[in-house]
Amino acid sequence: MIRSNPVMLSLALWLGLAGRASAVELLSNGDFETGSLSGWTTVSFQDQGDFFIDTPGTTTQLMFRPTAPNPAGGSFYAVSDHRFDDAIGLLQTFTVSGSGPLTLSFDMFVNSYSLPDAFGDNGRGLDPTRIGVSLNQYARVDILSATASDFSTNPTDVVQNLYLGVDPGTNPNAYTHYDFDLTSLLNDGESYKLRFAMVSNSFTLNLGLDNVSLFSGTMGDTQIVPLPPAALAGLVLIGGIGGGRWIKRRRG
Repeated sequence: MIRSNPVMLSLALWLGLAGRASAVELLSNGDFETGSLSGWTTVSFQDQGDFFIDTPGTTTQLMFRPTAPNPAGGSFYAVSDHRFDDAIGLLQTFTVSGSGPLTLSFDMFVNSYSLPDAFGDNGRGLDPTRIGVSLNQYARVDILSATASDFSTNPTDVVQNLYLGVDPGTNPNAYTHYDFDLTSLLNDGESYKLRFAMVSNSFTLNLGLDNVSLFSGTMGDTQIVPLPPAALAGLVLIGGIGGGRWIKRRRG
């Protein structure tokens, strides 16, 4: 008679689940918890503004506007700020790899302190220069081709626009959570740019961003739970595989 070993059964379960943990994060430092913008590129149209790292629920660095707290916790987020007419971008280049669906998610708010008739791009893209009395103030989120210029809004460069406008209501607006299925839009092995951008030539506009993630695979929603004590002891005996943690899918 062959007796089953509960430790080895737990180990087999852990290895089986780990083997199915095929989700790959394609972005780096999407929660900005490094306290920096490492992994990201910032650009400014007229060198009058930038993206900064700030603390959720405090005020922006230059114009001292209040911002919303981070609904997912964390100590830092990225926010745009400026003193004069400008367009500002925060970009990260990524390459599609792995298998399964591609899911982009992020938390964002867009606080505009301009007159309502300034909202929208007025057909001028991310150009902040004033032409006559034309005001241009809004935010946008795009997937760009890898060869696109940082401020391009040319349809041949924009693979998909995901957000265009400003948040309605009273400032400061709370974060809104966004989820996008990009599976049918992006090709495996190809590189793209993820761009968060804003243009403002009317008055202050703040784009706040946090918890940015782009998963390739089916386990973007996971939780890590401790191994059962007996299995943990067994794993320690055979070399501490996995540091005594195993992966369990969360169903919601």
